[in-house]
Amino acid sequence: MNRSALRALLWLTAFVLVLAGTLLGDARFGVAAALFVIGALGLFAPRGVRPAIAAVALGALVAFLCGGTALLIDLLPALIAGLVGWLFARTLLPPRRPLIARAIAAIDGEDWLQQPAVARYALRLTWDPFLRALRGEDGAGAPVVGGRVWVRAKNGLAMTVQYVTIDRPRRVAVKMTSRSKLFERFAGAWSFEPGAAGGTHVVFRYGFETRWRLLRPLLDRVIVGRFTRDLRERLAALKRAVERASSAA
Repeated sequence: MNRSALRALLWLTAFVLVLAGTLLGDARFGVAAALFVIGALGLFAPRGVRPAIAAVALGALVAFLCGGTALLIDLLPALIAGLVGWLFARTLLPPRRPLIARAIAAIDGEDWLQQPAVARYALRLTWDPFLRALRGEDGAGAPVVGGRVWVRAKNGLAMTVQYVTIDRPRRVAVKMTSRSKLFERFAGAWSFEPGAAGGTHVVFRYGFETRWRLLRPLLDRVIVGRFTRDLRERLAALKRAVERASSAA
């Protein structure tokens, strides 16, 4: 049997197991299908990926031996999510090409990655842990004062913002222009200043006002705490991305 036929047979078997689990109401068939898929991935995956798939399979086996089917059902989604995260993270290491850039090239063609706006989009989604989606609304190929962008954060918060300041490479600032269920007003600014030893001092500030005046003393403290954690994560991620790019250059 050639590899294509074997691959088709393995995926068909996994489908039959999922269908049986759905019809019979037995989660064990679903678990068996997931393990079958893991095995198929390990069989056909590139050599460099196989150790990670083997680690997932080992984790699933340990979960089954320690807690039976119930524990395996609980842990299997986390194991698979960890594998997907590792597959994405390894593409960020030089000289590999980020997975997002590969997807854009595969779906829309290499020419799209030559467009400045698309290249920035791919790069931003690669390093920024806070951002989940970014879309220009004015058709401009590059950020301009007055231009608007729709953004969605990892916490589900979405809004349209407008560039009010663009002073490359020192400062960029935006303000919210769409209606928000949480904020009466919202603005953010990045500033980049020369730092010690040839580095760069980066500051990111938020300014906001929540919609409910009576709740502001409590609600604003909660939001400030959450934003502070998010900003620390973003700055740390930006630092890692710049260091990776510098080491690859």
